[in-house]
Amino acid sequence: MIELHPDLTACLARGRLMSRIRSSGNRTTEARACEIIEELDIFGSEYFLHWPPARPADLCFPAQRLAVLLNGCFWHAHLGCYSPPSKDREAWTTHINTNRLRDLSDLVSLRRRGWEVVVLWECGMNREDVYRKLTSFAGQE
Repeated sequence: MIELHPDLTACLARGRLMSRIRSSGNRTTEARACEIIEELDIFGSEYFLHWPPARPADLCFPAQRLAVLLNGCFWHAHLGCYSPPSKDREAWTTHINTNRLRDLSDLVSLRRRGWEVVVLWECGMNREDVYRKLTSFAGQE
């Protein structure tokens, strides 16, 4: 039997653990945002999750041309919330910076295609903040 180096074993275990974290359908982001939108009946609650014409937005309101990016504070390095892990700091910094660059690229792509873009953060997933952000971007205030 081949014995793996301890660092490699830890890396493989971490990889298995990380692969179990879902990129969509997370309770603290998508489900909570949908609950608030439906509860407050924002724009008649006519929205789509992961609608191909508005990709990479997490959800969108086609009638308002409003795309919504739902960001977790850790994965997208929200200022004031994000704190890098103490182990493997360099690897995490690289990973999070890649996420942030992709976020910027997604935002630019959506705007070029004529979408207004709102970013909702996991820490601000409450009725008042969601309502204020969505209605102000769509000129509904």
